Parts: sequence; C-alpha cells; structure tokens
Amino acid sequence: TESTCRALAGRFEESAHPGVAALRRDLVNGLFQATGKESPVLAQSVLRGVAFHHAGLLQEEKKMIEAAYRRGVVKVLCATTTVAAGVNLPADRVVIRGLVAYGAKNYYTHVQMQQMGGRSGRQGESSRDGGDVVVVLSRQIGPNSTRRTFEDRFLHESPPLVRSALLEPDAPA
Repeated sequence: TESTCRALAGRFEESAHPGVAALRRDLVNGLFQATGKESPVLAQSVLRGVAFHHAGLLQEEKKMIEAAYRRGVVKVLCATTTVAAGVNLPADRVVIRGLVAYGAKNYYTHVQMQQMGGRSGRQGESSRDGGDVVVVLSRQIGPNSTRRTFEDRFLHESPPLVRSALLEPDAPA
C-alpha cells in the first residue's frame, strides 16, 4: 500500500494552488502532531494529494486522512482490501490491483470484489453520474494468466446468491 502510494505520488506535482497546498501542509503537520513522528512516504505523498490507509496507522491518522479525502484535499487514497471494504469513503473510480491481496494465497471472492468496487459511483455521493471500477491484471499467478483467471472466476462464473436477512428473516444463512 505504501509502495503504491509512493509510486503514484511520484507522478504528481505539489499543488500550485496556495489554498490546497496550505491544507495539505496542515494535514502533514497534523499527522506529525498525532503521532510524534513523521512518515516520509506519507508526508511527501500528501503534499501531492495522495495518501495511504491501512491497519498500521493510528486511529487519529486514519480519521485525518479520511476527512482530507472527503474534503478533496487528498485526491487518491491507496488502501488495503480490508480498508477498501470496510471504510465508507465513496469514490468516482476504484482501481483494484490484481486478483490476490498482498501476501495472500487465495484469489479474491466475488463478495470481496463487489465490496471493493462498490465504493465507486455511490448514488448521491459521487461527483458524477456513476463510477468506474478498473481491475489491473499485470502479473502471472500460477500456471494461468491473470486475465484467464479473471475471466473464469468473475465473467463466466455466477456470483453466489445473496439473501437479505432483513427482507427474508427465515432465509437460511
């Protein structure tokens, strides 16, 4: 997550708009005050409008980064799959990098892909009508290419049936 953040931030310049630049510097200072230490990757990335969000951050850091993202101070948020599925941060575009979480051995499930992609284009919360989900397939995993695996698992295979316990209280779990 941090390496992706660093790589993306390297493609952006610091904001030329004085108001945005000041808000980003304030965020970097606030993150430092919250922890007493500076994360060089996070500090340099935030100045370019990019941040990361994962379980290794303190709760206060997470709150500050989420608030900055909601306000548009942070434009790109790199997150782990757990965070991507569990934090209510709507986005216009979600990029899913690969079919396996970092350090995992199993492919994402349909539900995990839906949860991550579901951040995109939330009705009433997106800045435009609809959203985009981009799945980047650039690595080989096992004997088959990731493209073939993606097609087999997510295009040709039906997702599991989901039943609402709220709408159907007697439905099997």
